[in-house]
Amino acid sequence: MLEENHTQAKAKWSRIRMLVNNVILGTSLLFLLYIIYKNWGQLQTYLKYLNYWLLVLTLLLYPLGFLPLLMMWHKIMSYVRGCTNFYTNIRLYSLSCLPKRLPGTIWYISSRVALYHEYQVKPATTLIATFIETICLTLSGFSIFLLSMLVGTTHALLFQLKGMVICLFLLPLAFLIGILVAGRGSWSQEHKSLITNNFDLRDALLLLGISALAWTGGGLLLYILSNAVTRLPVTQLPSLIGIWSGTGALSLSVGLFTQGLGLREMALTALLSHIMPLPAAAIVSILFRLLLIVGESIWALVAAWLAHKVAK
Repeated sequence: MLEENHTQAKAKWSRIRMLVNNVILGTSLLFLLYIIYKNWGQLQTYLKYLNYWLLVLTLLLYPLGFLPLLMMWHKIMSYVRGCTNFYTNIRLYSLSCLPKRLPGTIWYISSRVALYHEYQVKPATTLIATFIETICLTLSGFSIFLLSMLVGTTHALLFQLKGMVICLFLLPLAFLIGILVAGRGSWSQEHKSLITNNFDLRDALLLLGISALAWTGGGLLLYILSNAVTRLPVTQLPSLIGIWSGTGALSLSVGLFTQGLGLREMALTALLSHIMPLPAAAIVSILFRLLLIVGESIWALVAAWLAHKVAK
């Protein structure tokens, strides 16, 4: 009876998640289609004068945001007593990134678990490491977003969005504090294979710092790509770093519960429209999505190949 109720509850939750995913995806598509329909003339002008050299430069500089992620993952796997070999972590993380842009987080998480299982790393250990990675990226992303709104040109957004941002900020912060407390208490004694006592506040701050570098690198890429569409002064760079950090953190936090397909692009377009025309913001958002797909695939393969060659 209990098993049947559990199965029914699980099926009901799956239907709710699917409904939420469809609503988010449908809303984002309608939002972008409406922008295209209302601003078709302007969109054609932006596309006509697109700077392809800057697009290529953005692709070449993609490691600015990717390399810190590699380093952070190696640190996390070392902390949770998973795999401590640097080149193995680089190669497996890179390979697990290949299905990352497919709809749903299950694909790249499952591939990561399967890859590490071949190296006798327990699935629970890999899942814990992925959870810590997500929390650190989410917390640092929202922190940068708040900071950029205070010092950048989009500070007015702080008062419009402060309730949502603060709530989403506190959620990953609470998770991170819980991990630190658990790692120092009795839970750690029962699960020493998952979290070691060496994972303390200093290590957490180090992970947050590395993830902040990843968001900063991604924001710089967004700035370069934006200039391929419309000219922006360098004074807008802090705002773009903050916008990318905030929308990325929003996507990650929502991804803990639903897939959130299209949510990041819709949020990115809305926030970018405060510092550039709405049609340009829509183009930048779509192009940045393509950059993430193409850039991560190419550089993940390069990183995996180099790690494999050096390890030999």
